[in-house]
Amino acid sequence: MPSYDPELTSGDPYYDDFDKTKNYLKILFKPGFAVQARELTQLQTALQTQIERFGDHVFKNGTPVLGSGLTEKNVSYVRATGLSEANRALIAGDFVTGTGDKSNLRARVVSTEAPLSTGADTFPVVFLQYLSGGGTAGNLFEPSDEIYSETQSVNFVVKSTTADLVAPTGDALACSIDTGVFYVDGFFVYINPQTNIPYRLSTANQIESPGSGEEGTAVGASAGVRLYQFPTNRVGLQINKKIIDNIDDPTLVDPAKGSYNYSAPGADRYQVDPVFSSKVLNITTNTPSEFIDEDFVDVLRVENGKITKRYNKTEYAELEKTLARRTFDESGNYTVKPFNTTILNNLRIDKYQVDVILSSAAATFGIGDNVTSNGVTAEVLNVLDRTNFVGSTAQRLIVDMDSGRFATGISITNNESPDPATGTVNGISFLPDSTGIFSKEQGGTASKLAISINPGKAYVFGYEFETQSKTNISSDRARTDESLIGANLNANLGNFIVAETDALPFNDVSIKYSGNRFDSYPFDSGVSILGTDGPFEYNNLPKVDLKGKFVQVNIPYRANEAGTATIRYWAPLFASEHDGSFDSALVIDNFASATMESSDTSLIVGSQSSAYYLPTLIDSQGGYV
Repeated sequence: MPSYDPELTSGDPYYDDFDKTKNYLKILFKPGFAVQARELTQLQTALQTQIERFGDHVFKNGTPVLGSGLTEKNVSYVRATGLSEANRALIAGDFVTGTGDKSNLRARVVSTEAPLSTGADTFPVVFLQYLSGGGTAGNLFEPSDEIYSETQSVNFVVKSTTADLVAPTGDALACSIDTGVFYVDGFFVYINPQTNIPYRLSTANQIESPGSGEEGTAVGASAGVRLYQFPTNRVGLQINKKIIDNIDDPTLVDPAKGSYNYSAPGADRYQVDPVFSSKVLNITTNTPSEFIDEDFVDVLRVENGKITKRYNKTEYAELEKTLARRTFDESGNYTVKPFNTTILNNLRIDKYQVDVILSSAAATFGIGDNVTSNGVTAEVLNVLDRTNFVGSTAQRLIVDMDSGRFATGISITNNESPDPATGTVNGISFLPDSTGIFSKEQGGTASKLAISINPGKAYVFGYEFETQSKTNISSDRARTDESLIGANLNANLGNFIVAETDALPFNDVSIKYSGNRFDSYPFDSGVSILGTDGPFEYNNLPKVDLKGKFVQVNIPYRANEAGTATIRYWAPLFASEHDGSFDSALVIDNFASATMESSDTSLIVGSQSSAYYLPTLIDSQGGYV
């Protein structure tokens, strides 16, 4: 936008009707003729236009010219109660401390924000940089703590309740800009030191993210709450242009004390006020309007709490074109730092690993189950093989959270009739999807790929092109195919055994053994429950498939290792003691000379051993407790 803004000054009372097409470069005053207010205003516009034309030749609009250093740091925040707007302004930049056992806890107020006028987030927010700890009482202010200013007669209390799902405390990213000058719309605008805390407003059932890239959800959480942790925003200068009169600024009245016109209103002022602020960034769109706003100058880009781009270099305009032409003539196009690429899935499906203590060994969770707990829902994507069997007392589930988030100690169920599986969550871990880029909420789709391009630098037609963080580009997946006829394919399946047993009805509980892995132990009722030598390595255990009346035991492939063994029994058990009713269900009898490794601790049962799966708890590493 040019420096001359007719919407502000062309009408009453200024009548600045400057017209650049008339090329009036001077206003020539004459003796005996009254000077018009319009002429004095237009005189400034003509001079400013000349400055603008020169500035446009040298600098790009919105570029820093002098100073304007950028810094960012992690800070903490507290939502306050009992803090008035007047007192909130007083403590900005002040030092605060706690009381009682937290009297040694000291922090500096980095910034403050006013409460929202509507919704659940009607609390003023105070951002703190901690300077000293509170000893055994802790190093952070917590809900219900009292906080006192060291220099002002101001105190307030940290929000106490968490029932409304509005976080009383948390972490934030403070972005600051130092004094400097920006070239904006033909003016060289002075920048005052300012700090901004980027955030986004929550949608329904959304809370602060517990980790980078992890979506925080909780059923019942209100929309319109400020979320400060791991923000994704554009941070920059909002350019506000306005007319200031003596009502807005009382210092504009006539200062000529002793004169008849003392304290009389005079001329108004045209102000360009840059305010350091932030806007929510949609990282999955290529729509220009998402990245370019009139009267907003980008200086930082933040994605998931990390700075991904800085606009801190002076950008030149026509001057840059001359330099680029000379660089290209001399060196052509070249790369300084290569842009290495990785092909990933467009859709990112983050998962949770949930360890469950089952309420009953008779009912277990299965793949595809919809698991719920007080409105929180999840889909079971996988069940760890060695915990997926009838008679188990614990399972490790891999789930995709649909709404809310499970927590340790809650009860979950799959609501299946007539015998639903139920259990208590014993542990939960976030499993980020490193193979995808965008979550479903961010517009990720399985029909596309994502090309992840690492930071690099190149000169293209003489212009410097540099990326400071990974750039992700969505691309359609290939959907064409080609057929080959008569092609030879090699497949190494490894060893396997097929043994015949009685046909099993489709609803037999033993069917649940299909696709599971079983540990093999020497059979001896006097042996400890973990066996003589302990469990075998999980990935080397055999895998069992039930196919009608056949049991196929897949043996891990071992090159150049072969032997013979006599298999007397294949009897998966449901407990540390034998159960005759199940011993007879899957008996492999009189099967001799199978090609396999043979020993008393063979992965497959030998003449003196019986393979079985031991029901037990699973620790956080997937091992036995």
